[in-house]
Amino acid sequence: KEACKAKGIEVMNTPKASSVAVAELAMALMLAVPNRLIAAHNGMKEGKFLKKELKRTELYQKTLGLLGIGLIGTEVAKRAKAFGMKVVAYDPFVKANEVAEIKATVDEVFKEADYISIHTPLTDQTKGMLDKDAFAKMKKGVIIVNTGRGKVIMEQDLVDALASGQVGAYATDVWTSDPPPADCPLLTAPNVLMTPHIGASSKENLLRIGDIVVEILEKRK
Repeated sequence: KEACKAKGIEVMNTPKASSVAVAELAMALMLAVPNRLIAAHNGMKEGKFLKKELKRTELYQKTLGLLGIGLIGTEVAKRAKAFGMKVVAYDPFVKANEVAEIKATVDEVFKEADYISIHTPLTDQTKGMLDKDAFAKMKKGVIIVNTGRGKVIMEQDLVDALASGQVGAYATDVWTSDPPPADCPLLTAPNVLMTPHIGASSKENLLRIGDIVVEILEKRK
């Protein structure tokens, strides 16, 4: 962006377009983990009827902690409230939100949340913010959903937390690189649900992006 600015080239984006698409995927991941959907599906495909073995838990009356509550985080909060969840959030740039209770520190979110959903940008402050010290402050068995940025997670620390049970499960659509390297420890870690960075790839969202780009260009005729 700075290189373009130096040459007098304006750079625009479409931040509002993807909010619903990413929020819906975050909720899909959040639902899939406690409902044991992958294990149930795989069991059926393998001829195993795991009705007694698979124990589900509900989102109802659980606490969702949002790290970042901009456009996407707010859309996630709306959907979580519809499921009967309590929603708390930490965002240093947001003082109040119509859906979520804003906490003064990220540690307060770690302490309260049964689920944590990541919606922060990648900055010097957020890179690697979820490390072994952060995981230790969370509720034991917390479920973490990441549709934000892969590099906010210290991967090996997360793998260790998954192995110990401190983190109950990790569901992610984002990676340190696309695709992740073959030796990425998350690919073989227990209790990880993975998607290939498809958060913004809904049919409707791609059409919205195109429409917004056309609107931007028309305003600059």
